[in-house]
Amino acid sequence: MVENKNSILYVGTHGIDSNNRERALVASGFGVASVDSPEAAVTHVKNSGVLVVLLEDSGWLDIPLLASCLKTANPFVRIVALTSHDVASAYIDTLLPKPVSVESLLQAIHNNLAISRAAAESA
Repeated sequence: MVENKNSILYVGTHGIDSNNRERALVASGFGVASVDSPEAAVTHVKNSGVLVVLLEDSGWLDIPLLASCLKTANPFVRIVALTSHDVASAYIDTLLPKPVSVESLLQAIHNNLAISRAAAESA
């Protein structure tokens, strides 16, 4: 079963690790869209049915600021952040330290999709 076509948005720099993560998500039945700028991420969240945003800290991304902007654009969107250091933000729903296993990432995505859907249905 394939999830909503744009259920996951990836924001970060593309490389071998991110491509492998994206392939694992697609192989698991998720729809994945990707953008490479914070502005494009906010626009996408405002104008699509995305349920989970996967933020990958690549050194240039202000994760806490972008997470707050994304939550302002859509309060039901869930934020999963992949970082190599601790990031404090009330807007990040799940923080995964890098390197992250595919299994941990998939579990985090499943959990956050369920929470996002439940929150949207009860609103």
